[in-house]
Amino acid sequence: MEKIVVSTNELLHVVEKNLKKHKTEYEEALTGWRFQQAAKLQEAVNVLHDTGDVPLQVLLPKPTSYADQYERAICILKMSVNQEFTLDEQQFDAWVMDKWGWKQQFAMLSGAYK
Repeated sequence: MEKIVVSTNELLHVVEKNLKKHKTEYEEALTGWRFQQAAKLQEAVNVLHDTGDVPLQVLLPKPTSYADQYERAICILKMSVNQEFTLDEQQFDAWVMDKWGWKQQFAMLSGAYK
């Protein structure tokens, strides 16, 4: 696996920017989830009143924030005493390109609530 050497300061700025974007996307998804979840719960109450039954599927999957993963990377970079930081390809994909292992699932779930 190839190693990539980057400026620690520049990498810190990129990860902080990615964190800010993630937080915005998460908050938008959470707002949409709350709206859709409230509608789903109201629908279940209506069915309960009309039929006496409660639909099995009442809860929608809640979006997950992965801010802690960005914050961990930021902490590592802030504590580094080196002007340059060495990343492997997987770290580069996550920290720089914002392509984390969980990113696709997060995008699909978040997209459902927009």
